[in-house]
Amino acid sequence: MESPSLLFVSSVVPARSGSGIAMRAHATVCALASSYDVHLLLTAPALRRLPPPPEMLTLCASVTRVPVNPWREPVAFARVAAKRLLGAPFRPSRAAPSEWRALSVDRIRRSRAAVGVPEFDVIHVFRLYNAPFLAAFRARRTQLDIDDIESTTRRDLAALALAAGRSAEARRWERDAAAYERVEASLPRLFNRVFVASEADIEVLQRRGIAVRPEVLPNTVAAVEPPPRPSSTSPFTILFVATMSYPPNADAVWFLCEQVIPRLRAVTSRAFAFEVVGEGLPAAVRRFVEGCPELHLARGVPDLAPWYERAGAVIVPVRAGGGTRIKTLEALAHCRAVVATSKGVEGLRIRSGEHALVADSAEGLATCLARLIDSPATAAGLAERGYRLVKTHYAPAVLERVLRPAPGGG
Repeated sequence: MESPSLLFVSSVVPARSGSGIAMRAHATVCALASSYDVHLLLTAPALRRLPPPPEMLTLCASVTRVPVNPWREPVAFARVAAKRLLGAPFRPSRAAPSEWRALSVDRIRRSRAAVGVPEFDVIHVFRLYNAPFLAAFRARRTQLDIDDIESTTRRDLAALALAAGRSAEARRWERDAAAYERVEASLPRLFNRVFVASEADIEVLQRRGIAVRPEVLPNTVAAVEPPPRPSSTSPFTILFVATMSYPPNADAVWFLCEQVIPRLRAVTSRAFAFEVVGEGLPAAVRRFVEGCPELHLARGVPDLAPWYERAGAVIVPVRAGGGTRIKTLEALAHCRAVVATSKGVEGLRIRSGEHALVADSAEGLATCLARLIDSPATAAGLAERGYRLVKTHYAPAVLERVLRPAPGGG
């Protein structure tokens, strides 16, 4: 019997490893491909046409990328060029969600022509900022993977900017949060099914009176064969893996450099080193990295396994953002002890002291790290219990059950 057709609309290229958002997109496409003929539409503006990822060509019936037209989309072109050339975003000051400012009617129309199929059984929109592409296609049913409640993340970032004395930046994030709140109120009208990453996100939407019945689509990871315990020789290595262009992760690096590491120096006499792996760290944060001798920044890492193998612990020091941290799960799947903020374990079945050590202040995080540095047995116990948690509750098979076509087709 012929499978129903599904258009998967994503701004990121789905990938087995790399950024958390790319990993979630990859796991979702894999699960959907068991029930649908999946057509992948990549929406992120690009200055040139790139070849589609080979694995996606195998999984999907088609893969389409719509490059930016610099003559018809000057805002999108400026946005991409600014990020490529300056390492900084281009932000027009219009009162719309920031990602929507790079779009044009022409770009949305060209996406339909590029895909070549005007109608699908289901359109699956990955992240709310891709919702405008619904206008280019017809579908029997539409569904949205929120993943990260955009208004919440931006309001968190506004609070952090204000606390650091960056009032202009705080106002920009607040405007973006308000714009996304207006869009989020339209969810019942736009989508038949809405997925979120955790029960905590369902509670957020319910408190705001948004009349949707979200389903939990958890982040998942495949547990690997546990690597050997790291060598006890100095220095003790602490790993942080993230996409640094994502503002909450860039803030986390600043937090490590300016607040956590100075306090860790004061509470342990053992040598330690931080390895921060990820692309896109803004220049404004790189200068703090350059002034922190214990922290090493690595980019262009194709395989994270050796980095996890060397790590005595993994830290997730994020202070903003929504959804759940797939990188926290990835660390547990590599059988490594995790130290995290409450945001770093939000929405996960992690209990502090059993599966990870959790603290929100710089002093608390430094104390947790010192505990693992001084007690390899504590680190090993946390790692083993966290590994079992991932294998039990966050295996990829969960997604196929959640994403099966809804009753009534599609």
